Amino acid sequence: MNLYFLVEGKQSERKIYPAWLDHLLPELQRVDNCDDVNEKNYYLISGEGYPSL
Repeated sequence: MNLYFLVEGKQSERKIYPAWLDHLLPELQRVDNCDDVNEKNYYLISGEGYPSL
């Protein structure tokens, strides 16, 4: 199983999601590049508050 997360915030979500996943699904490993997702991975990308005016 692989998970992909698209979050909005610049800071909080990047810290909270990995912490939650470490407790909820410790078998998943975070990857930094979408192309590196293989098996039992998750990828988190942030929109960094876009669109912000």
